[in-house]
Amino acid sequence: MALSDYGRADAAAGDSDANTVWLQVVDPTALLAQGAFELQAEQLVAAVKAATPIDPERPVRVPGEERWRRGSVRVRRGSVTAQPLGVSFSGALITVMSPYLRVAGVR
Repeated sequence: MALSDYGRADAAAGDSDANTVWLQVVDPTALLAQGAFELQAEQLVAAVKAATPIDPERPVRVPGEERWRRGSVRVRRGSVTAQPLGVSFSGALITVMSPYLRVAGVR
């Protein structure tokens, strides 16, 4: 929790979780050929899912898979819209992130 607004000397009132988020957005095509990232990600997911589960009644999953399966996040024309089962953010964080979310087309 270091430097996450819990005990910070310079914490401003109302910052809430706005000081606790690290968001890094990278365009994979800046580093790899078009489609190469997707190919690698698909291979990684396939390898994870091919792993033998500890409990055969509970298959191996990747992070976020269950929420995605339940439809808590919808992707529409390149934007991500959080649904009721999605992630909640404080007003302070939304205020800080709003300009960047608009540029990215996130609603």
